[in-house]
Amino acid sequence: MESVLHELRLEQHLCDTVIRVDGVEFQAHKITLCDCSPYFRALFACRSTTDCQVFDIPNVSPEMMRLIIEFAHTGFVPVTQENVQELYIAADQFNVDGIVQVCSNFLEEQLSPQNCIGIWWFTDVYYNPGLKHKAYLFMLNHFKEVAATSEEFLLLSAQDLAKIVENDKLNVKQENEVFEAIERWIAYAPEERREDIFLLLSEVRLALMGPGYIVDKVTDNKLVKSVGDCCTPAVTSALP
Repeated sequence: MESVLHELRLEQHLCDTVIRVDGVEFQAHKITLCDCSPYFRALFACRSTTDCQVFDIPNVSPEMMRLIIEFAHTGFVPVTQENVQELYIAADQFNVDGIVQVCSNFLEEQLSPQNCIGIWWFTDVYYNPGLKHKAYLFMLNHFKEVAATSEEFLLLSAQDLAKIVENDKLNVKQENEVFEAIERWIAYAPEERREDIFLLLSEVRLALMGPGYIVDKVTDNKLVKSVGDCCTPAVTSALP
């Protein structure tokens, strides 16, 4: 059925509406657009008359609208690293749940230490609790790589970083890795972040570190020293 409708649309047979974006016109069948999107159902129900069959759609590119219309007629959409974010946003805007799901699956498959935080942030703007949870778990499970290679890691807020390092599901072989990640985060903007050292250091399981590492790497760290005595109790309590 979908392939027949697609062929009819390409041949401009039995099309009963025109979707126009920035002057670019797309022939389409109302019933197929209504089937894939509540947005189009509402649009046609409210504005469609025998004298009004052309609909100007704002705030979307012609390319994204082309993909949405083709998806409505074929059930398929080509998702790539280059178009996934814009396509997700357009599908979310027009309530095309099928494309949102395809984009979500693609983003999940593409999760990496370099992009998991960006995808996690993306789901703060575009509600997707499933993808948000998976991106967060990926971050926890690959924390060492994320902290070492992700530029977005350096842009985390102190509060978000504290919640990450205190999480019981944080996957690290040694607690030293947590301290070194915090050290990298603070060193990115030391003057602004030195006041966050105590908050973050209080979430490090110092008791799991060897006393030699604490003495040589933590207490002797110039960033730790720069905040004075406020960190001393947390550090010394971990020493035997």
